[in-house]
Amino acid sequence: MRKLDTDLQNIFMNVIKEVKKSMLCAIKEKELDISPIHFMVLKDIYNIENCTALSLAEKADKDKGQITRLVKDLISKDLVIKEQNPNDKRSQFLKLTNAGLDCYQQLSTVHNHIFALLSQDISDEDLALFLTLGDKMVNNLKTKVVG
Repeated sequence: MRKLDTDLQNIFMNVIKEVKKSMLCAIKEKELDISPIHFMVLKDIYNIENCTALSLAEKADKDKGQITRLVKDLISKDLVIKEQNPNDKRSQFLKLTNAGLDCYQQLSTVHNHIFALLSQDISDEDLALFLTLGDKMVNNLKTKVVG
């Protein structure tokens, strides 16, 4: 009999590994000086109106310090800038520079292609079910103490 826990772990880890590997290949091919996690941050900055480090941390469910380090790295690569929030002097909005927008757009095309391949030959209903089940699994782990 198959061990479902091992199968689940393998599927999740292999999907993540293959997506990351595909993104790394595209980044290398395009000779960009970023990582897949940098792309995810660029994508969120592009998609979140009035994006802040806090909104990135909340969306990614990551520590604000970790996000701040990623943003500093993107700023040092001239891909992101900070602009003062006119309504709150303690807060700064994150914006893509022209180079950041170009980088995001190049990788967005690849990203969309990867996810089209990933879901190839899978019905919308099956994808919806997978996402529903995945959300339940994540919520199970978030709400239960593991140990």
